[in-house]
Amino acid sequence: LHVSAFDSRDLPLRLQSALDEREPNCVPERIVTVSGPTVELNSIVTDEICSVAYEAIRNAFTHSQASRIEVHLTYSDDFTLIVRDNGRGMDSTTASRGRTNHFGLQSMRDRATRIRGQFQLITAPNLGTTIELKIPGKAAFRRDTNMWSRALAWMKGCDA
Repeated sequence: LHVSAFDSRDLPLRLQSALDEREPNCVPERIVTVSGPTVELNSIVTDEICSVAYEAIRNAFTHSQASRIEVHLTYSDDFTLIVRDNGRGMDSTTASRGRTNHFGLQSMRDRATRIRGQFQLITAPNLGTTIELKIPGKAAFRRDTNMWSRALAWMKGCDA
């Protein structure tokens, strides 16, 4: 059995930490947002989401020359991760094949496939880059988590 090293409900904090670990002046704006009630994810899926997010964040810091990096997590019927920067973007050849002897983009695509997710890269020169990973709820969320338990979690959050 594979057990994740952390509770998947800590995912927003982990991704904020990944943004905060870099030099503060490198990218002045770094934002993590969450939509929907945070739901426990399958541990294998959590690890793959983290790997995709970390690679996308690292690429944004290393290559984009961005002034803003945003990470959005959406919990609904499906799970969606979006990592977006306002940097220099990529040409279509780099976006489809990656850079020579660099395997980050292909690795993200492979990880998405492994967890039955859809990977999308939206970029153009001087228009920034958006990485989107969408995973069907049946694959993303723990089996004992269903729409009713997510609704109850949301209602509990409203009472606080």
